[in-house]
Amino acid sequence: MKTFSPSSIAMFVLKSAGGINVNVAAYAVTARRSNIADYGKERILSHAEIIYLYLAQKGPMNQADINLIIKEPGFGAIKAIQEKKVYLINEKIVSRPTLRLLDGIRAIRKILYPELYKN
Repeated sequence: MKTFSPSSIAMFVLKSAGGINVNVAAYAVTARRSNIADYGKERILSHAEIIYLYLAQKGPMNQADINLIIKEPGFGAIKAIQEKKVYLINEKIVSRPTLRLLDGIRAIRKILYPELYKN
């Protein structure tokens, strides 16, 4: 299993939207000089009680699926899974250095703070 390194574009978008990844994967180490960091399932599950939202990228490079995430053995221990707070975000708006990053920040902010977008 993988996550993003703290200095990746995707993490910039998450932080800009008001998200925090500090408690779970703040010290993930990049693999093969990329923005991707290896982060094992055991490490994820060791933080199960504080993961209140599970956000994954979806696109050609990330074939994420909400049902597969929910059904992943052991993931039932994760607070976000229990509370059905699993979301997918289009990788095009969160991991490429374009103006679409603004769309990504807005989309993630809507997920994190839906009460700000009611109306």
